[in-house]
Amino acid sequence: MKANYSRFAAPLALASAVQYLIVANLVIFVLELLGPINRMFLEFGLMPYKVVYQGAIWQLVTGMFLHGGYMHIGINLLVLWFIGPPVERVWGMKRFFIYYFVSGIGANLIVILLALTVVPEMMYVVTIGASGAIYGVLLAFGLLFPEQMVYLYFLFPIKAKYFVILAAAFAFFSEAGNLTPGINNWAHLGGMLFGLVYLKGRGWLRQLSGRLGG
Repeated sequence: MKANYSRFAAPLALASAVQYLIVANLVIFVLELLGPINRMFLEFGLMPYKVVYQGAIWQLVTGMFLHGGYMHIGINLLVLWFIGPPVERVWGMKRFFIYYFVSGIGANLIVILLALTVVPEMMYVVTIGASGAIYGVLLAFGLLFPEQMVYLYFLFPIKAKYFVILAAAFAFFSEAGNLTPGINNWAHLGGMLFGLVYLKGRGWLRQLSGRLGG
């Protein structure tokens, strides 16, 4: 599905999903600065062991709203501010919210799945940040506006569809080669994966049911 690219006249227009998400992240970041940050991370960041064995399922959501510093939250919210409004304009607030949380929670589920299977040391590692959800929004942006030019590092023009591929490849090879320690790139890829399944899943199911019934 493609769409005509157009930003909101006011990207953070009243009652937009992007506005609410940015404000929520900023408010929680201020609480981090004022409160016992390590305890907040342990209680509300995503730790697979606590989710699986202690029932801390709220961490699937709360971990999306915690950030590890000014750079971490700044980059995430800047990207959301740029790519979120065009996607929300096409979908509307409700669908954008649903998609954002599907991507973010899905990213955290991938982290837990990997911790339970191939990367057991991740069971006790705390994962925080909105990156999984934002990578999902990035995928949606690339699918809706594949020919739209974006600027890599604000300098190099590249079509959105290629930028999405590049971002996914960078996340994969960075994790495989341990090039970005401290950053959980599997969560980034998980956000994209769940976003893709959400967007394409019903079409795939229709095709499968057609073949089975054919």
